[in-house]
Amino acid sequence: MSDENIIAEAVHSYQMGNTITDLQAKVIANAWHGGQSSDMYALTSTGTIRTDFDPGFGDNRLDEPEIMALMHYVHTLGPRGPVNNWSNLSW
Repeated sequence: MSDENIIAEAVHSYQMGNTITDLQAKVIANAWHGGQSSDMYALTSTGTIRTDFDPGFGDNRLDEPEIMALMHYVHTLGPRGPVNNWSNLSW
């Protein structure tokens, strides 16, 4: 399945009132991260959700459907360290 399809499924799931899956969050963060020091990169590479998670682009783009879905995921799960077997999530 392509990144675009996974992201489209994530947006649909979010719009239906659901929290997106770990895989969907990983794909969205991977598509949008701003480099290795970013919160998005930490999420995509290890599953880490830093306290005061910052997607890295200020208020710009927060109204993008996939970012809204990802931010809902982040706020629902809350801060956490690296997730076991996160690297096994693949598409």
